Amino acid sequence: MFFRVLKEKKVLKNYNVLDLTPVRKNEHIITDAGLVTILIPRYKSGFMNRLLEKQGRDKNFKLDLDDLGSAVWLGIDSEKKIRDLCDILEEKFGENAHPVEQRLVKFISMLYQNELIRFKETSGIS
Repeated sequence: MFFRVLKEKKVLKNYNVLDLTPVRKNEHIITDAGLVTILIPRYKSGFMNRLLEKQGRDKNFKLDLDDLGSAVWLGIDSEKKIRDLCDILEEKFGENAHPVEQRLVKFISMLYQNELIRFKETSGIS
């Protein structure tokens, strides 16, 4: 895993951040208010998750996103680049999203660091 991360960082250095294509790694649900809740498994082991379910406990942590975060998460479709997501936020939220690029890059970075997304450009790395 450590070497995969190093290889990913080396590949990502060759790209402009706005030209990267994010890909979701986690499932999500949409609340009645139209906001996204990301489901993060408590354990990577399927055995532990099944054990939690048998005990009646939730196998996922839940991360609730606000309206901007929800729009970004739903915009991530394995095809749109970060630049495209900037345009979507600008169109949908206008001045409320400014500065769009800086806010989006920071949010995408946090999603990546917490392993909630990956980038299509690193898909060949194992």
